Amino acid sequence: MAQERPRQRTKRKKSFTDALKQKYCVDESSENMSGFVIEIAFHGKPKTSGSDAELAYLRNVILNNSGVWKAGLPHEGLKSLCPNVVDLDLSDNYLHDWSDVLELLSQLPCLKFVNFARNPLKDECKALEKWSTSLPSIENLVLNGTMVSWSDILNLSKNLPSLKELHVCANDFDKVTCNNTDVAQNLPNLHCLRMNNNRIQSWEEIWKLRHLPQLQSLILSENPLQNLTYEHKDDDVTDLCVCDQNKDMNGNVEVQNEIQNIVNDLVHDTFISVATEEMQMGSFEDTLYVPEEEEDVITSHDTSHVTETLPDSEHDSHTGGMEHDKGDNSECEIFDMSIDEGSDSQGIVCSRCGKFKKDILGTKPFSNLSSLCLSQTKLGDWKYIEALSRFPSLKSVRVMDIDLTTKLSQDDRRKLQIASLPNISILNGSEVTVNERDKSEWHYLRFFMDNPNKPPRYFELEKKHGKPKPLRNVMIVPRGFKEWINLTLVYKDQMITSRVRVVEPVGKLRLFVAKKFCLYASVKNFKMFHLACGPFHDEENKVFEELSTRCENLPMSRFDIMEGDQVHIDLDEEDDFTKDKGFLHYLMLGSYVDKGEEGKSPIQNTPPKNIAFVVK
Repeated sequence: MAQERPRQRTKRKKSFTDALKQKYCVDESSENMSGFVIEIAFHGKPKTSGSDAELAYLRNVILNNSGVWKAGLPHEGLKSLCPNVVDLDLSDNYLHDWSDVLELLSQLPCLKFVNFARNPLKDECKALEKWSTSLPSIENLVLNGTMVSWSDILNLSKNLPSLKELHVCANDFDKVTCNNTDVAQNLPNLHCLRMNNNRIQSWEEIWKLRHLPQLQSLILSENPLQNLTYEHKDDDVTDLCVCDQNKDMNGNVEVQNEIQNIVNDLVHDTFISVATEEMQMGSFEDTLYVPEEEEDVITSHDTSHVTETLPDSEHDSHTGGMEHDKGDNSECEIFDMSIDEGSDSQGIVCSRCGKFKKDILGTKPFSNLSSLCLSQTKLGDWKYIEALSRFPSLKSVRVMDIDLTTKLSQDDRRKLQIASLPNISILNGSEVTVNERDKSEWHYLRFFMDNPNKPPRYFELEKKHGKPKPLRNVMIVPRGFKEWINLTLVYKDQMITSRVRVVEPVGKLRLFVAKKFCLYASVKNFKMFHLACGPFHDEENKVFEELSTRCENLPMSRFDIMEGDQVHIDLDEEDDFTKDKGFLHYLMLGSYVDKGEEGKSPIQNTPPKNIAFVVK
């Protein structure tokens, strides 16, 4: 008979106010049942910001797993209780009504961090849609495991103008059910978005987030993501247009679409001919202006139109009182452009509404994204990794445990990823050095040298380094990773060959060197340089590089330290212990008491004398 699991004790449901008072307020009326009294003395007065509230000193309130299911605010509000709370943790509770949550948030004007993770929040009464009070202080919001919808997220975020970090992990998302324009408008200051542990498979869903203006960090780990691309298409222009795209248009839709397609083809041909003949701006400035830095974008894609309608008064103010024949179709034609002569920075002017659209075509997707996490995803092709190099600001990437590299060794995995990402400076949390990148690119060339289906990156590296030469079988022992190697340590005229384990960190090698050469007093002052002179290194990989103190937590294998290599030690000449004829290896301080002459009693009231021992 299977043993029954112990029943989990259900928390008694209570209001936020009751839970707060129960944890942070002292009930003076309660009797001490044990009769044991502990006196606690407080020195200094907590900061209350001039408030007479009972818990005015509270800045951090942690009520996770406390059975909170509603706000239950006092009649006078939280001003009389805890008005200065900055961080609020209400995770793992029973909050289910957004009305209670919004009422609670509005009572805490200093709130910056809010955690509602794993609360069954629902908006059955449409409270988020009706809510219009701004909550300007909140910067960090955690909604993990709440099963919140994207419409609820956007309805809430439009009242959080200062929101910088949003956590929506484990919400069972398989799609981003909103358009990129709404996301960009409602989350204008979002810097970090955490969406890990969801069910998103297609990159098209993530692509809807491409115009978040301030997004710097995006975490997508533990999503079954199967593809990744980066293409600056014409729909980006349409999506960024401020025109009203939902306005009803008269006439036959099919005829209008056909006409528009013909116009687009004509415009596309015009752009190509202009780029081919290299016409000067003065010859066509009355009809067309193309920003120089974006010519390649325009000539490589079909140009789409943008729709926009404005009130007559606003329309006249933008067009300078000029009347246009609107006709049945009030679309804003982006193909009819002109130079705004009244502005120092030239750009695109809509022929219908007259609005100046500066750098519309120059806005790139994910323009500020600098950190991206794709660990534990289903990416299975090198073209998806290489696509990351087209992100304009991407510098840090995490791609651990993806399907593409699960069958590769740890050494191959990192080197191939580094070679595929020329613009990345941090991979999986570790800095990519210049020497490591150079070795990785040579490794990449040799890895795919005999592969009939070479990735595009291979041909780029071949132009940079030249064609790799076939490896010669110099060693009888097969080339490969060895955990234990013979490493030669060189210091001045001393050479010591020792057996070391290359999976150990570089910091442990430093301590080993200090022990071998008695450099205890200078353990932080000497420098170590790796000379790749062993027989397992190719000619192009025989380098001399410093083992920096910043990398002491990394294993020695990261620097390709192999059998027969050398590590040279250079002692900093400015070391305080360095002397002209040598240096002080070790210093021991001791003390003794002068007992006077032999056979006599010690001298009374004699302080101990210090002595230093030099060990060479």
